[in-house]
Amino acid sequence: SEKFTKHKLKDSSHSESPEPIEFSDEDSEGQDGYKPGGYHPVKIGDLFGGKYVVVKKLGWGHFSTVWMARYSHESNNWNSNPIDQPKYFALKVQKSAEHYTEAARDEIHILKTIRRKALQQKELLKGKDNPLYDSHVVNLVDSFDHVGPNGVHVCMVFEMLGCNLLSVIKRYDYKGIPLSIVRNITRQMCVGLDFLHRVCKII
Repeated sequence: SEKFTKHKLKDSSHSESPEPIEFSDEDSEGQDGYKPGGYHPVKIGDLFGGKYVVVKKLGWGHFSTVWMARYSHESNNWNSNPIDQPKYFALKVQKSAEHYTEAARDEIHILKTIRRKALQQKELLKGKDNPLYDSHVVNLVDSFDHVGPNGVHVCMVFEMLGCNLLSVIKRYDYKGIPLSIVRNITRQMCVGLDFLHRVCKII
């Protein structure tokens, strides 16, 4: 499934699909996918799930578009304490065709398992000289359905992460990422994979 480790490229899924999975470094997904069964036409300022306001576009993949969002100040979930309140989230809006919806449901099921195991692991390691335990696997914050002109879209809300790997490759003009950065990315990927395999039993 898509965003498990903190360093990733674009959308992917282990679910079977009649369409090929495509990767692109284009900034726009184009308009062809905006049709019944396809992308939802998201606009800046749109409200999702009754509490998430779209701020800007983060990216896109064959299965979805991804947007930066924040809590609506009018939402009952808004916490006025800025220390406790995450400022931004990553909102993933899946295409609405049935096979994309099924893939999203599977992803949510797996991500909820990962979130539960991460919390258990953090509790186990509390007070054991590891106060900043990080599984290096993305955290699912929320999920819900959103109805639009192209169908019903499964939406997932994630914690905000940094740029994706393709952005780093572009930053160095496709000439190679410095070894120190490669080592850091590789270490974090290995920690994340170890957590998924050993703790979550996800192969």
